[in-house]
Parts: sequence; C-alpha cells; structure tokens
Amino acid sequence: MERTISNIALRLNFGADATHLPPLVLFSDEERQPEPLSSIALLPPGSAVLFRHYSFPARRRLALALRTLCDTRALFFIVSNDVDLALEVAADGLHLPEYCLKGADRDIHKWRQFGEGFLTAAIHSPQALINADRLNVDAAFLSPVFISASHPNKKPLGLMRFIKICNSTQLPIYALGGINDISAKRLVGSGAAGIGVVGAMID
Repeated sequence: MERTISNIALRLNFGADATHLPPLVLFSDEERQPEPLSSIALLPPGSAVLFRHYSFPARRRLALALRTLCDTRALFFIVSNDVDLALEVAADGLHLPEYCLKGADRDIHKWRQFGEGFLTAAIHSPQALINADRLNVDAAFLSPVFISASHPNKKPLGLMRFIKICNSTQLPIYALGGINDISAKRLVGSGAAGIGVVGAMID
C-alpha cells in the first residue's frame, strides 16, 4: 500500500511541476501513534515528516530524535505551529494550522529571517486559501478530501471540489484526508502537488 501511495505522490508531484517540494508528507498523530518511528521507517527518501504532537509531554525531545532520524533517512522534517522549536531543531520547514493564517505574520517573519526551508499551511476553505496566498506560503494542505478517520464527522470536499480549488490557484496544493491505496489513485490528474497522510501509514 505504501508503495502505491508514494508512487502516485511522485507522479502528482512531477505533473504539478512541484519537484522542489516533497511528494509525500506524513503527519504525526499523538493519539493514533504517540511514537511515530515505525511509520517514518516506511517513508521513501525525499518524503517529509510533519511533526505535530502538540500536547506530547516530551515534545522537544521527540522532535530532536525525529530530526536525527529524518537526517539519516534523507527525509525532510517540518515542525507545526512552533517557530522556536523549528529553529531549534533546524527544521526543513514550518507549518501553520489554518487558524494561524490570520495573525501569523510575526512567526512568518521570524522563520524567514532565521530559518531555512518550506513554509506550509493547512486550509479547509476558499478564504483560508486566500489567506495562505496572501502570506506567500510555499504550499498548502487542503483537507479533508475524502472521508477521514481523523475527522469522521466532517464532510469531505470530494474529488471534484478539490480539483476545482487546485485549478483556481498557482499555490501548490497537497491532498490530505482519507488517503489510502484506493483513494490515492483517484487523485491522478487532479492537479495536486503531492499527498499528505496520517492513517495510511499507521494502519
């Protein structure tokens, strides 16, 4: 399954002319997998780990350990919603949750001044896409595309709406939510720049 998803992610990445970005991004999930090492071991080189684990007691220590692991496996390491931690571990990117897009100018300025790497954002609506564009992020994760175990009560965008949003912007858009070896195949030709996953690697 992981090979299918990673191959499709590569195909999408190339087709969207986004080869400067990782094609496959694993989102860490502290509830479904407190210790994400086994999932990271499944990632092919050139993929990325997006580190959340917001409430994890030893978040800094885990971030440092994962940063080292990503280095040894030729993976990018992106820290979510903590510019100071991202700078401390020399992360390859900083990720902004959607609610941060309205007032993230300080963190963005600090990252662009002292950090080196990607700036990505989570988006769930057209207005969030406008905000992400305004902040000139490098890529956005649009979700949920399909029915997601992480957010079972949230109505998915569906493939057609996802394609429409991808075609409405020059910003590279990743598909996130409900991605598995079957749904990933439906993304071919969608305009997505890559795939974000949680459960596809855990399950």
